Amino acid sequence: MLRSQKLISPDEAMSRHFSFCSKFRASCQPQDPTAHLIRAMRHVLRKGLENLKFLRLMQSRPTNQRSNNIKQAV
Repeated sequence: MLRSQKLISPDEAMSRHFSFCSKFRASCQPQDPTAHLIRAMRHVLRKGLENLKFLRLMQSRPTNQRSNNIKQAV
């Protein structure tokens, strides 16, 4: 995609991208670091619980049924 008439070098493109990302991250900083930490921990816990549910589901299925599903997928 060409956004301007002037072509830029890969180094300049990376520099612009880095600058944009830095400005974007700075504009999204949470006002309250405690709230940010709480949201991050909530996210980590949810992912952990999802993984546990998946593992329990897989362990509760008979081994041969899992093997058949794998064979069908291949």
